[in-house]
Amino acid sequence: MFQAIRRHVNATSLVAVIALVFAMTGGAYAAKRYLITSTKQISPSVLKKLKGANGKPGANGANGAVGATGPAGSQGPGGSQGATGPAGAPGKEGPAGAPGAPGADGPEGQPWTPNNTLPTGATETGTWFAPAGAESDIAAISFPIQLAGTLASDHTHYITVAEAAGTLPKGCAGDAEEPVAEPGFLCVFEGGLSSPVGGAELALLLKPGASGLSGAGAGKTGATLLIIPSAPESHFLGSWAVRAG
Repeated sequence: MFQAIRRHVNATSLVAVIALVFAMTGGAYAAKRYLITSTKQISPSVLKKLKGANGKPGANGANGAVGATGPAGSQGPGGSQGATGPAGAPGKEGPAGAPGAPGADGPEGQPWTPNNTLPTGATETGTWFAPAGAESDIAAISFPIQLAGTLASDHTHYITVAEAAGTLPKGCAGDAEEPVAEPGFLCVFEGGLSSPVGGAELALLLKPGASGLSGAGAGKTGATLLIIPSAPESHFLGSWAVRAG
């Protein structure tokens, strides 16, 4: 029971109790003289004994209104640079750019080949015809692209139809349909429509302008083919190939 009473005792109720005691004992005079108006007038030791236990906490009050936003703080120092991340996926191909301005004109080119000379290892081919003559037949072997130098007589060959069917001279291969020459050689093939076939008693290849056997061979621009037929009124034709050495 005393514990229940102690829970309800506070400073205000204590003052009321003391005043009541003075009134009941006839101490009206003393009450006027010793009227207690503050807990400071009571001995701390007595006040400590009369103090009750704390009551249960009350329920939380409602949240107050949100305060105004404070001023922005100053920017702090920048952090150190982070490590490089992995490469991203390739982007889409962009649109084509505008055409560039035309370039300057290049130097003037030379006809056919540099210096108009057949390059080393290159081959030229052509055909020839020697109409029937009184004593000899003559045909011109003309190179569209000139050679770098002349060809000696042992590097120029006239090949009859019969010879084409056997062993060909050095530096020549193929036949009248597909003449082939090795580097530094001129190969002149007799065609199958020559009349009479194999009717050449003598055939010479001369440099242009040559007047005798001393000019045997071929010049830079071609050669002259001189045929002495074994039968009169014979004509000859064929093909040729030359390859720059």
